[in-house]
Amino acid sequence: MLLVLTDAGDNAIIRTMFASVCILVAAVAAMMPAARQDASWHRRLEEKSAAVKAGGSEVVFLGDENIHFYEAGWGGETVWRRYWAGEPYKALNLGFSGDCIENVLWRITDGGELDGYSAKAIILSIGINNIVSRGACVGDVIDGTRCILKEIAARQPNARTILCALLPRGGVPGRPYQDKLDAVNREICKFADGRGVIWCDFSDIFVNVPSLAEGYEMWTAALMPMVNEALRGGGLPIAPRYPAKQREKDESLSLPEAVRPITRIMEPNRNRGTDWWGRRFAEHRDFIAGHKSIDLVMAGDSITHFWESYGGAAYASLTNRFTVLNCGYGGDQTQNVIWRFMHGELDGYRAKTVMLTIGTNNNGIRGYNPTNTAAGVKACLDLVAKKQPQAKVLLCAIPPRAVGTADGDTAKDGADARNRETNALIRKFADGKRVVWVDFREKFFVDGRIPKSLMGDYIHPTEKGYAIWLEEILRKGVMKWCAKQSSAELTE
Repeated sequence: MLLVLTDAGDNAIIRTMFASVCILVAAVAAMMPAARQDASWHRRLEEKSAAVKAGGSEVVFLGDENIHFYEAGWGGETVWRRYWAGEPYKALNLGFSGDCIENVLWRITDGGELDGYSAKAIILSIGINNIVSRGACVGDVIDGTRCILKEIAARQPNARTILCALLPRGGVPGRPYQDKLDAVNREICKFADGRGVIWCDFSDIFVNVPSLAEGYEMWTAALMPMVNEALRGGGLPIAPRYPAKQREKDESLSLPEAVRPITRIMEPNRNRGTDWWGRRFAEHRDFIAGHKSIDLVMAGDSITHFWESYGGAAYASLTNRFTVLNCGYGGDQTQNVIWRFMHGELDGYRAKTVMLTIGTNNNGIRGYNPTNTAAGVKACLDLVAKKQPQAKVLLCAIPPRAVGTADGDTAKDGADARNRETNALIRKFADGKRVVWVDFREKFFVDGRIPKSLMGDYIHPTEKGYAIWLEEILRKGVMKWCAKQSSAELTE
């Protein structure tokens, strides 16, 4: 393809297109096994394959250059020989300098590096190159880490995996990439259960280290007790989830919780399983990887989520005609949508229309001040404007809420009074052009109460309820916006 650049504006467009392609490639790569092509990588692969065939080891180090240089390079080899190379560990170093998550996945799956022997302790450190070299988003590194842990568990079911935090980049927290690395660490630590996966993090003290050899000494000191306990087959406690200094920094933020990005990864759920939220997020990233353009992105909580199950013909009328990404998650609040928007659900594609419906759980579960809930909604809108500036936005009023009542009378439920007050605040965010206000609340009332025919549990619409919602967004022009083909048309 020949690109003819006529002016600075064309150059800017090409740069933007290239950046978008790079982000999409990084997103796909993190979860797809891939071998590298360089000769030195294949030479090391042959060497390590021979060690695996010779019987492997009970202690395996797996990852990128941080693991590789433990064995050879920059002072780590002295520490390796002193502590890990000989008895009682005879550790196998499967670190490859420059590796990303996808390369480790390939070495485990196609390369068979964990096959044919029985390990007791596997030390995993991987992901930093995806962020620094590939520009991957935080969500993709989290999902890639999850994929590796799954493969390890399948191939080495008797081993304890010691999952190491991504170490500081550039020496001082706050430099480029560090915010992303911190965000990854805050989430992957949740994969530790104290049984199959153990969390190891000493990154809060791993700054301004005088030498790499001393850094590896510190790492060894953190690992050794965990490795010893794994070899003995004893119980291992869940290590502190995140460094104390960083935890204090996070907790000292003056921002209200409604506008602070928070995930629900590994949050237990009686009906959906421990990590249903993380799995749904990963499924959405897979979907995004296969689409350059998405007609309608629905974002919100269970009220949006259940378009899939209760929407019936109303939902089918959208999905049969358009590409729809349903980013509703049961139980989500504004802070959870903010995290998802920041870490992948608005990246790697162009949206034509985004429909946002969020806030009822802030007002109901947490009993937030409507001002804080409205601030959370505004933060969601700001992220859509930043990441998908060409998209039309349907900002939906928070639906009525009478959960816990016997007759659908919202007057008995203080949460709906907060919903009404929040709606009065957030409707001001709609300018009628890029952001359009959609309010169907009053259509859910009959004689002042919500009938079960429209909301079976007084919080989630029935198929008839979703038909009312569909009618309103059709009236606002959603079909026209979803059908738009060019960015010029989308910004009309």
